[in-house]
Amino acid sequence: MSVVEMMVACIVVALLGLMVINFLFPAMTMSAQGSIRAEMQQRGAIAINRMVNDLEQASIGSVGFLPPNAADPTGIGIVRLLSSSDTSQVWETGAVCYFYYPTLRKLTRETYPPDPPALGLPFNASRPLRISPADLLQIANQSNATEMTLAGDVEAFTVTNPGRSLIEIRLTLQQTVPHSQKLETLELRRAVTVRNDS
Repeated sequence: MSVVEMMVACIVVALLGLMVINFLFPAMTMSAQGSIRAEMQQRGAIAINRMVNDLEQASIGSVGFLPPNAADPTGIGIVRLLSSSDTSQVWETGAVCYFYYPTLRKLTRETYPPDPPALGLPFNASRPLRISPADLLQIANQSNATEMTLAGDVEAFTVTNPGRSLIEIRLTLQQTVPHSQKLETLELRRAVTVRNDS
């Protein structure tokens, strides 16, 4: 084999290698993008379903809202109905709280009490309590041992009460696709109708 034939063979092998790499790199990126999207969908669905399950056990008067405010946490506090009959209702003497921390990009769930913080909230099994935004902010800023992260890579989270007993949840997850500069974004929305207070 001559030097010219050897150089031609090297050029052909190099061109074939470039073609294979040009084919594989986008395929790997698309595969990673699909995996990230599926994982975000799963995490988001678990978080929202958990919240919906808690909200379905509440009334509009037993849900407190912590509205968005710059870098402060956003969230809700839910006092759930344990049992109901024609003559009485038995409410939980505690709350389930969901908080979104924008700087940490995470959504958490915790129960309150236990302390901290020691707020002395007047929970009563015979009537629901709506936790104030100020108290929810204190709970969010002093998490207890029951806190667990439901979702990371959270870009936005809102819970609103547009009217009557309707509560709307919006959760946006965002993650960078490995080996590229692309951002994969997933937005999940749910509307929940909770019990009326009457």
